[in-house]
Amino acid sequence: MHHPESVSTNEAFCNAGNNIYIPTAIFTSSGDNVCPASDSKDIYESMHQARLFRNLEGDSHLEPVFLGTTDLARLTVAWLDIYMNGVHSPTYDVSHSTIYDEHDETGICNYADMVECMADNRSKAEI
Repeated sequence: MHHPESVSTNEAFCNAGNNIYIPTAIFTSSGDNVCPASDSKDIYESMHQARLFRNLEGDSHLEPVFLGTTDLARLTVAWLDIYMNGVHSPTYDVSHSTIYDEHDETGICNYADMVECMADNRSKAEI
C-alpha cells in the first residue's frame, strides 16, 4: 500500500488490517496530510501476516509521483520478489537483505530519514 486511504481503524467498526491475511507493505510519510501515517500504522498493527511499515520523514501524499527517486519502486520490487517469487528467485537474498537486514545502508529502514520503520516477517500467530 502506498499512502493508503484512511479507512476505519476503530475497533468498534473492525480495523481494516484485521482483514489482511497476505504479506503487506505499507509506505507512508510524515508529511502526508491526505492519509495520515497514524491510520496506516493502525492498519499495520492489525494485519495477520508478514508486514512492513515505512514512515518516511517529510514528503507528502504525492511521494510516489513527485519525489524524483527510484527508491519507492526499488523497495516495492524487493518486497514483491520475496513474497511472489520466493526463495528460488535469483535475487531473493538481495531482496531479503533490503527489507529485513537492519544494517543494510540502502535497505528499507536506512536509505533515508525515517520517523518509524518496522519490517516483521512473522505472522500474527507467531508474535
